Amino acid sequence: MYHIILYYNFAAITDLEDFWKRHKAFCQNLNIKGRIYISSEGINGTAAGTIKQIEAYKNFLWAEPGFEKTEFKKDTCTTIPFVKLIVRKRPEIVTLKSTVPVDPAKEHGQYLEPEDWKKVLDTEKDITLID
Repeated sequence: MYHIILYYNFAAITDLEDFWKRHKAFCQNLNIKGRIYISSEGINGTAAGTIKQIEAYKNFLWAEPGFEKTEFKKDTCTTIPFVKLIVRKRPEIVTLKSTVPVDPAKEHGQYLEPEDWKKVLDTEKDITLID
């Protein structure tokens, strides 16, 4: 049995090169598979491995300043769906290609409870959803 995790966290990374090198080395040593994108604005990844590997990875990321509250979506599978590990530096962790700099940690929409979100969907005609 294997675990797959999906996650992202907008948290400022001050030394991108150091964070990327340490992160990549840890993941390679752990022998997990998947794709992880890192930028100065945070991290976005999908990774798979044994339960022990994934728990070790989550603890590693939670130990990084700013990433203590990273939430992981988790699923199980019988085979790892990735053939290799990719850990890359990118300009953005979620590609928006905006010409206006945005700090998602500070500039974001309002949180809605599920029932309030349903009301918006039922009453609003023009909705733009970015996930």
